[in-house]
Order: sequence, then C-alpha cells, then structure tokens
Amino acid sequence: MKSDKEILSGIEERLFDEGVGELSDSELIALIIRKGDSTKSVLELSNNIIRRYGSSLRDLIGITREELKNDNPGMTDLKCDMILASLEIGRRAYLKKEKQKIITCVMDIVDLLSYDMSFLDEEHFKVILLNTKNMVIETELISIGTINTSLVHVREVFRNAIKKNANSIILAHNHPSGDSTPSIEDKHLTKRLKDAGELIGIKVIDHVIIGKDNYFSFMEENML
Repeated sequence: MKSDKEILSGIEERLFDEGVGELSDSELIALIIRKGDSTKSVLELSNNIIRRYGSSLRDLIGITREELKNDNPGMTDLKCDMILASLEIGRRAYLKKEKQKIITCVMDIVDLLSYDMSFLDEEHFKVILLNTKNMVIETELISIGTINTSLVHVREVFRNAIKKNANSIILAHNHPSGDSTPSIEDKHLTKRLKDAGELIGIKVIDHVIIGKDNYFSFMEENML
C-alpha cells in the first residue's frame, strides 16, 4: 500500500504534467486534506467523502463541518475546514462572474443560479435584474421559506428593480425536493408578478425553478 506521501507525489506530478483540470474530484480533495488516517490512505478517505454524498464535488455544496466530520471517520476539524474553505472560494469566484453575464437563453439563467441554489435545504426566491442589453445588474434574494403570495410581495420584487433602472427581471426559486415541477402556487405567483410588471413597465421575462439536475422555465413552456 502506498503511503500518503507517495500518493500525493503522484498526484502532484500529474498536476504538473497534465494540468489541474485533469485531476479527479477525489485527487483534488486529497491535495486539500493531505492525510488519511490509520486505516485509510488520503486518496481512500477522499474517495469515501465523494461517494458518501453523491458522485462529484458538486454534491458537497451545502455540507456542514459537523456532517463531514461525523460521517467520515478520519476527518478532523482542520480537514473539514479546508474542504469548506475551498468550496467557498469556488462559490465566490463563480458568483463574481454574475455582473458580467448577459442572458441570452434559459440555460444562461440555469448556469447562473444552479451552483448556488440546487442544494439549498429551504426555498429561496430570487430576482435577477437586467438592463436593456440583458446584462445582469444584480441578483437579489427576496425571501427564504415556502414560496407563496404572503412571503413574496410585489413591492419587494420590484423595489430594487425600479431603483436600479432595470429594464426587465427574471424570477427564480429552488425546490429542495429536487423536482422542479411548478406548484399551483408557483403558477399563481408568476401571473401576479407578471401582471404587476406590465403595470410598472418592467417586464418579467421568465420564472425559472431550479431542482437538482433539472429546471423548469415558464418561458420555455409558454406559460408567461
């Protein structure tokens, strides 16, 4: 059995020769945590972490230190914190691109939101503000909790859009169940906000529901 030092040396050689993009998710985790435990090598421990929560690093999004530590023998507080810090670096770097993004199709919306919303435990309702060139001005969180008309107020949805001179907006929320099929309440809320936007002069161009590895677009389904 190879030692952790030998395993890491091999991974680092591959990184140098082939580039970081060629490393597996488990190899990337191994480079972060650096050590296994008395029964598992650093790569075995990394493989166990990936497999426990799914099949890729994406499945670690939203994981807590307590879950990482309690679910994975051999994980110390420091190892957990290093993984969480690395995931947060990736999340922040991804979100930094937001204001430079131009929305040309539904997949642009999904790409913008899915990284941050696919694995949330509660429903989050967001509004994407767009200028006349469909460039993102900002993405605003409106509410957290079961999405209904009592939580999502017209004034909250459009207040910042008016202030920032948005030309149009995109509504978006997630379904923690993973199923993006719209509920009756989702349909009623979409119509209510679309009608309000027409009165205000700010068009609602889509309402996108983010599930886990799936989405629903009211625009694509001709429901706007």
